[in-house]
Order: sequence, then C-alpha cells, then structure tokens
Amino acid sequence: MPKPAYIICSESGAEDRHTGLVSLYNLVDRIQLNRGTQPHATATPISQLRLTASWMRESADEDKEFEFEAAAISPSGDETHLGRGSFIFNLMFYRLNIRMLGLFPIKGDGLFWLEVRIRRAGSKTWQVQRAPLWVEQLPSLPAEAQKPPELPVESNAEQG
Repeated sequence: MPKPAYIICSESGAEDRHTGLVSLYNLVDRIQLNRGTQPHATATPISQLRLTASWMRESADEDKEFEFEAAAISPSGDETHLGRGSFIFNLMFYRLNIRMLGLFPIKGDGLFWLEVRIRRAGSKTWQVQRAPLWVEQLPSLPAEAQKPPELPVESNAEQG
C-alpha cells in the first residue's frame, strides 16, 4: 500500500516540466471569508486554492491503477467533494494537485480538514492524508461602509 509523503494547501503553484520539481506559493492554513458582498478590510481575497498531496509507491504498487478523492470535512463532519479520478502509479512518488477556482466551496467556519484519499482500483480501503484549514467567517460590513467613498469634485470655472 502506498505511504503518505506530504499534503499542503497553497494559493497557487508551478511544476517544472523537465525536472518535475514543484514550487508552491502562499501556503494556506487559515482563510477568512466574507459574509457580505463587499470584501472586509482585513480579509485577504483568495480566488483559488491548490491542494497538493504526494504519495510514495511500494514495489507491489508499481504500474497499478489507483483511484483518488479529495474532500473538505467541516467541523460537523459534513463532507464537500473537491475532486476525484484515477492514475497509474508508475513513479516512485506520485503527486496529486487539486485546484479549487472561484468561490471557496464550503460553508461555515471553524476547523476544517482537507483530505486526499487513494486506493487501488476496486479496493474498499482508502489511504488518507489530512491537512487542517481554519476557516473564519467575517461579519458583514455595515451598509454605510459598503458604499464607495465620494470623491471630491474640483471645478475650474471662474466665479464672476
């Protein structure tokens, strides 16, 4: 059975085509979401998240087909699926990258667990890696704070 190597949540990343080395940018273990329509002054806008999980192959796993699933698990235990698929374990380390674009697909706040699971195709037993993600819902801004500021108007007209 494959062994978990690591799991990291980040805002983005890149992989070198020639070497396979990966660079992850803006590692994320906490996010702040806005309840209102206007961004809160202290919230950092996140338009995408990337979940990267690496698995180490054992000799019996070579060239075998595996299935994977990714999910976010809320503090109450509710699960939001983030992706699924399959791959052939033909490398010593196999890295899965799950990208979430746009609005973050979970509701609520508190300690969430981002989970990536793999299993040999047809098996019922999952190998699991988990990473914590603290989600904080910021209160809506008051209505007056949501209005754009008025800009001063200058006039070059002469008074007569």
